[in-house]
Amino acid sequence: MAKSERKFGSLAALAGLLLVLGCGSGSGGAGPAGAGGSKATGGAVGQGGGNSSATGGSSTGIAGGNETGGATTLTGGTSTGGASAAGSGGAKTGGAPGTGGAASGGASSVGGAKTGGAPGTGGSTSGTSSYACNGTTTGYNTTMIKSGSTWAVTSSGTERYSGADTQAALTAAYNSLTAGRTTKQSILVQGDGDIDASAQLAIPSYTILNWCGTLNVSGTPSGSDRSPLYARGKTDIDIPNLHMTGSPQYGIFFRGTNNMHLGQIDLRLTSTAGIGIRVDTSGSAGSDTTFNTNLSIDYVYGTGMSSHIVETYGIDNIKIGTVEGNAVGECGLLFNRSINATVNLVTCTNCGTGTGYAAFRVANSVGKIGTAFPAGNIHVTKVVARGGGRGIFSVSGCGGLTIDQIDVANTGNTSILLQNTYNTTIAAVSGTVVGGLVQISNDTTNTDNGTYLPSQNVAIKNLVLSGGAAVRQDWCTQFGANGCTATNVTGGNVAMCP
Repeated sequence: MAKSERKFGSLAALAGLLLVLGCGSGSGGAGPAGAGGSKATGGAVGQGGGNSSATGGSSTGIAGGNETGGATTLTGGTSTGGASAAGSGGAKTGGAPGTGGAASGGASSVGGAKTGGAPGTGGSTSGTSSYACNGTTTGYNTTMIKSGSTWAVTSSGTERYSGADTQAALTAAYNSLTAGRTTKQSILVQGDGDIDASAQLAIPSYTILNWCGTLNVSGTPSGSDRSPLYARGKTDIDIPNLHMTGSPQYGIFFRGTNNMHLGQIDLRLTSTAGIGIRVDTSGSAGSDTTFNTNLSIDYVYGTGMSSHIVETYGIDNIKIGTVEGNAVGECGLLFNRSINATVNLVTCTNCGTGTGYAAFRVANSVGKIGTAFPAGNIHVTKVVARGGGRGIFSVSGCGGLTIDQIDVANTGNTSILLQNTYNTTIAAVSGTVVGGLVQISNDTTNTDNGTYLPSQNVAIKNLVLSGGAAVRQDWCTQFGANGCTATNVTGGNVAMCP
């Protein structure tokens, strides 16, 4: 069965965390265990052949446990998701933020220059688009500014902290805001600082934290759910800008939160780091049916970490502009048990190399609303993958996915694996696959015992295959075509069930 996963390297401090095995066959390298959940082994890259479909590692859960539930009713229908609006390029140069809250206005400009990386290309709305790192301190409720080695935290003309300790300065900045507020107040950080990996610094509700500098996370985390930017049971938090380096267990970790926005996020972490950004609900992976709501991310770049760049679990209403990655241990973007999501672009180079992970992966009943998987419930405009484990992977009973364009090359023996997948369309507009198998299949264990129905109503369209790439549907004797089709596919062998 598809199990929960969390991973943070072979850190001795996390050895006591629960280890949960991954679904299906494949035994890739064991990942690091994470706080409050466990990391399954990553599956081997699929080899194809016969009815035996290779599966990847488990999907990320919350507190471990299996995905439960019996047979699922499937519904057809056309894709209803629209493409995300592409953001315009160029650095944001808008005016100062409004005093005492988020700047008003509509969609933010997504893209533009970011610290140390390529410009973003996605498009997502935010209410904090005018919080630029343009040098002004006007309009913020609190400023946290570094001069030499000394931080000065000032609020309403009163100095709240002076010293070299970044953690103490940030805590003072949070404490300077109005307690019990129900409208957003803002903090500007100007300067570079270091926070220990064992820290868990809680961001209050209704807070805008604009970090204009580099936040470095040092050392080895001790304890669970460690993150320098952490929130649990909170609401209405914005981080318009952030550049992070070092070895966090989680770069950003939101649990049981609503109405969260991330703007231009740059994560250049080490191989001892865990997950870049995780947003999940509270409860257990096996029994929790609740969702937290409203997550938007304009642009995130990730490299170096041992696990995923961005991961969600139990989130409803997700809007993402661009997730861009290079040389990360697992996925670029991973959705677990999430619904109503739109993504403009996922682009990942050498993500999940040697594992069953993928540039873009869905797992644990993604797209399931009630007992159905409405087509287009998860809508992605484009996925680009170069090298790594897989390009696209759908596993453990997911559906309702539409990807308009794909550009996948040299990602492994199974470039796209759609396993126990429903009402899904790949390359609705266009696509290319260089090398590897595009496979519609089922996990033998979970299909045979009734946990997940066999793949149904999966459409592969508009693909140009090259470099030995092929399309194949398995389990023909057992299930027949089951509504799965391949149309307008050229350049390679296509073997679908009759």
